[in-house]
Amino acid sequence: MRRKPLFSSATTEWGTPPDLYRALDRTFKFDLDPCPVDADVDGLSLSWSGRRVFYNPPYGRGVDKWLAKGPTADIAVFLLPARTDTKWFHEHALAAD
Repeated sequence: MRRKPLFSSATTEWGTPPDLYRALDRTFKFDLDPCPVDADVDGLSLSWSGRRVFYNPPYGRGVDKWLAKGPTADIAVFLLPARTDTKWFHEHALAAD
């Protein structure tokens, strides 16, 4: 099986489908998106404390840093690639509630 296309991309940023975001926002009432596509924002340097965070991070190296910050928010909803074979998935995604 050829797996190379599964793990390569021209970009690490993937926009959230608007309908999906609206449905999640109705439930969670987000007040912070630390990873907006095409914006010059350093979401890792922002405080997430007391925030309701929607989180669609760059899908490259460093996802673990974003996931580690999630528990500092009141609510953090993550939109992530299914990379169940990675260290970050086992350390953070499986430990989330």
